[in-house]
Amino acid sequence: MCQMSYLTNGRMKRWGYSEHIDEFLLNPTQFVRIRELWQDVENTKSFNDNKEDPMDPDDVIWYPHKFISKKYVSEFHTENYEKERYEVRHKEHPRFWQDDGKLTIFGADVRSQGVYFCYDESSKKETIIFYVLMTMLPPVRFTTEYPLDYTDHCGQKKGKDSKLIFPSHNWKFHFLPMGDFNPAPTCQLDETDLETCKNNYPYLDNTKWPKNFGDDCSVDRCRARLFSPDNNIDLFIELRWDSWTSCQGDQPTKRREGHCYLVREEGSINIETMKSEHKKLYSWIKNLETVFDRKPFDESGIRLHSSLLTSAIFNKPKLTGCYNKKDEEEKLYELYDQVWRKVFLPTLGVPEDGVVVQLGNPFEACLRYTRLATEPDDDPKSEHLVGTYSTQVDYC
Repeated sequence: MCQMSYLTNGRMKRWGYSEHIDEFLLNPTQFVRIRELWQDVENTKSFNDNKEDPMDPDDVIWYPHKFISKKYVSEFHTENYEKERYEVRHKEHPRFWQDDGKLTIFGADVRSQGVYFCYDESSKKETIIFYVLMTMLPPVRFTTEYPLDYTDHCGQKKGKDSKLIFPSHNWKFHFLPMGDFNPAPTCQLDETDLETCKNNYPYLDNTKWPKNFGDDCSVDRCRARLFSPDNNIDLFIELRWDSWTSCQGDQPTKRREGHCYLVREEGSINIETMKSEHKKLYSWIKNLETVFDRKPFDESGIRLHSSLLTSAIFNKPKLTGCYNKKDEEEKLYELYDQVWRKVFLPTLGVPEDGVVVQLGNPFEACLRYTRLATEPDDDPKSEHLVGTYSTQVDYC
């Protein structure tokens, strides 16, 4: 809604939009005057006709595919057989509609990511309220003979396991977390029974946590310095829980969510002095520098599983599809996989090798990870990774 913007002069506002988040946030109050960096939000043409948009096979997002069993009669047999096939349907582009200062985005996804703001011609230079829209795009990796069950044709060859961690555009259809009514204790409420608590919940034993974890790390809040070869990057991954929802109004339960954020501290972030093979894994940080300079990102950070972070790794203003042939040729999917394996996973406490590995520390609230190998130095026989968030529910 543009209600806050009415306060400037009372005139009806319309919406502007820029997909160049990092560049636009460098000085938004100035850049709102430069039309080259943004455009008007236009109502979708033929909105009421509900016509399908043309599909670009190299720039598309698919819904989860649907298996259909089709009965047929074999020419050699008289009985019926079940033949499985799958049906796929691509997502329509987000549809925009604004009326009396209210903007509605139907089917919002990574393609609607950007900075939005309200303005009119006479008050444009006083625009001070900006909205950054992004979506949740967590990493996923499953060792399976049926990768299409999880990839939905996005960034993978049909029927083959690419062994890559990939951003899941259909995460909410596959992995939406259930509320936890019995969360594990923090082991900080009763200091007299601390050892018994840690024995019952081994993952709470902070003596087994990596050295990059903060000294005050707990299941309620934990911060880990971003892994880097020279330990010269002042970025952290931080687990935080929201406040409990209100019990007012005779609510029977309350809930809270735990998310992971990429947070910048005041120290240096020196990428240029890195070796070339390392610099490639950290170059995405430069795409987020001005974002970290703006509120609320300067204090709250950026969601670890956000499309904003993913598009920075792909070195794009935003992603426009779940698969693109050019991105594959430029090995951007491999780069995304390597950033997770060599930067984020070590930061969160996933060791590089080991026969049996299961993430067991506070960060399992936003990442579920297991790995099984035959020998310590072998490739994983099976690997399961799902970026997520956690929900706790308690009675009021």
